[in-house]
Amino acid sequence: MILILLLLNISVLGYIDCDTHTSNGCEYCVQQSSWWDHCRWCELDEQCHATGSEAPYNQCNKDQVTTDVRNCPKPRVYREYNPDKAYMILKLSAILYADDHNGALTCLHSLEMDDFEIVEWIGRHCEDLSLLAYKECVATVMISHKHKVIVLAYRGTTGLIQCLDEIQSVLFSSKVSGGIGNGEVQEYFKEAHDQISNYPNYNIWITGHSLGGVIASVASASLIYHRLIKDEKIALYTFGMPKVVNRQYALEHNRLVTNSWRVVHRDDPIPHYPISTGVT
Repeated sequence: MILILLLLNISVLGYIDCDTHTSNGCEYCVQQSSWWDHCRWCELDEQCHATGSEAPYNQCNKDQVTTDVRNCPKPRVYREYNPDKAYMILKLSAILYADDHNGALTCLHSLEMDDFEIVEWIGRHCEDLSLLAYKECVATVMISHKHKVIVLAYRGTTGLIQCLDEIQSVLFSSKVSGGIGNGEVQEYFKEAHDQISNYPNYNIWITGHSLGGVIASVASASLIYHRLIKDEKIALYTFGMPKVVNRQYALEHNRLVTNSWRVVHRDDPIPHYPISTGVT
């Protein structure tokens, strides 16, 4: 009886030799035997899984796994995380919480980052509730000729009322296209971004904190998907970004943006929001 249960556990949950093929990549994985079929590759976790393997051991659903060697994703070269760059971009994302353009300039000066020039300071109303009379969604475009970089940054949630509106919007509004294929993102978080100035030799840093991180994520993928900027020019660093996209969007985003980093604090509840609710 114990042997039968063990075999059942192996078959259904994926505890089988397929995981040992992960280091050999997708093409090798899908050609290896797994019980009555072959192993399958999940691009979301870049792991080789057994036939019948399911969550939490396999992050991909049955429509997302790769079973044919011809459909294996092409190898991508992902850039390394740069902690010094991350800290600099974190400070740049913080200036979005200034009250206005002049306040942001003061913040830049206090952070000793005067080499960054604010090209545009954009504020707009973007909530569903009429209780918010001010322009609570703020983005800025900055440029540094010293670093040869353009920065596109988005502000996060700034108050209780906006936070409550985020919650009701995420729970009760439907998903819409994220603009990069078949993936979807919550309608609340998909905000249009402004076209970046013409500096073809400059790199692009895209960032945001909390809600701003979500918009930054959409912006980075959209710029690449629509071929406005090449992937190798973009670095995406988000801070405390909530989970607001489905698996398909995450998969397609990873294919597009190879220099993407989601920085979180383990005690911050926001990166774990929203939890699964069953509401679509």
